[in-house]
Amino acid sequence: FADVSATVAVMPFVNVTGLKEDTWMIGAVSESLSSDLPKMKFTVVERARLGELFEEKMLGQVLDTERTTALVKKAGADFMVMGSVIHQAPQIRLAARFVDLKSGIVMFSVSVDNMKNDYMASLVDLSKAIAKELNEKLSEASLEGLAGKKMNEEDFKKFVRQQLAKDSLQYAKLKESGEAPTAEPERPMDGRRML
Repeated sequence: FADVSATVAVMPFVNVTGLKEDTWMIGAVSESLSSDLPKMKFTVVERARLGELFEEKMLGQVLDTERTTALVKKAGADFMVMGSVIHQAPQIRLAARFVDLKSGIVMFSVSVDNMKNDYMASLVDLSKAIAKELNEKLSEASLEGLAGKKMNEEDFKKFVRQQLAKDSLQYAKLKESGEAPTAEPERPMDGRRML
């Protein structure tokens, strides 16, 4: 299966602490994983495609498991990556789990801690932990190319905010032209929820 590339949808992580000033971290971890997972031989579903399917209202929202799985499958994904960000300075904790969409089983989960309030180092550590869990040896060039090593935190914040604004604008244009998908009717949650 060396030539087979699984497709992964990176879901927005949950900002567990709920601090508004940490909202950028959600976009940063999605952007970072979307950049780093292809270095581990994954194909990543474009974030704008997920935004279309979920109508951009899923950031940190509790969603119905069946509906979420169906929408992510519709995007052509085999797996979805979900997780959380906890920031209580100086500690940062990132946790991620890979879910197999066919079975609904969590294939594996990883978490990393940073006690120095260094979010960029946390992003690098998360990608390294995922690679280690997959038994994927990253070359020195791949390690240097990880998203968390490319920019300083301030530049990365700015980049993430620009990406989110661009995605919102793109979705607004699709909605205005009538090309955006319509939402499925809300169904009552049957106790099976996920973040």
